[in-house]
Amino acid sequence: MSVLYNIGVAILVVLVVIAVVFFYRSFRDAEWLTASEAARKIYEANHGVPENLPDKFRGIFWMSTNAAPELLCTLEGGEFDPEKKMLKVDASGDLTWTYDTSRVGQVYWFFCLMASLCRSKFYFYFTDDTFTNVSHMHLYAFDLIYVPLMQTWAMEQADVPGEEGQGNTWLRHIIFPFAKAPNETASYKLVKVLDKNGKQLPAFDEMMVTLRKYDDQGVQLEPGIPVKGINTKHNIQILNGRAKPVLPGGSQFEKLVNTYS
Repeated sequence: MSVLYNIGVAILVVLVVIAVVFFYRSFRDAEWLTASEAARKIYEANHGVPENLPDKFRGIFWMSTNAAPELLCTLEGGEFDPEKKMLKVDASGDLTWTYDTSRVGQVYWFFCLMASLCRSKFYFYFTDDTFTNVSHMHLYAFDLIYVPLMQTWAMEQADVPGEEGQGNTWLRHIIFPFAKAPNETASYKLVKVLDKNGKQLPAFDEMMVTLRKYDDQGVQLEPGIPVKGINTKHNIQILNGRAKPVLPGGSQFEKLVNTYS
């Protein structure tokens, strides 16, 4: 029994060390960037990957009507299987997603890092050969273990007139158990702000108007516009950095503690 106990303790210690190293590295390598800088950095890090990804999925998307403290994401940088009608992307991965620098945003970012710690992946399953409807999205820890979400995630292309087929607008549906329709508060719209070539689209300026802005001393310059009357997103966003060796220096921890909200 003592042998099994010692083995269990050893495994637990190893897991704790891995988690501590991971979060240290995450705090150290995370960058605090303006929305414009973050969009450009995400684009440059993921552009052209994978090569077979349809153009309508390329570029940078604004989670425009998402009240959660997250702003930008990309569907590039993962894997696409047209035969299986499946797209796989990192969940809260490096250089793919941004979070508010508000205190609520920092807490949200911390919990989302759990998905990154487990090397989690989002799987998008399409229903048609034109890839316009996602019947469901699944989350897999370590790209292997299915994680029940207790809700249904789906998505559909919803381009506005004049942009048909471009994939500039998507409806991200969230359906709770026993519900027959998507929840209006939880569901949101994805709008492309940088196209496949990195060019700013009209929605980029629309996004910038909604953001709360501060000067270098933390004095508010523009109040922004709350999403669904719930949360006003910040112009300064947290972006997970690319994994690097764990070495001292470059820590963002002080910013995490002493930030404006």
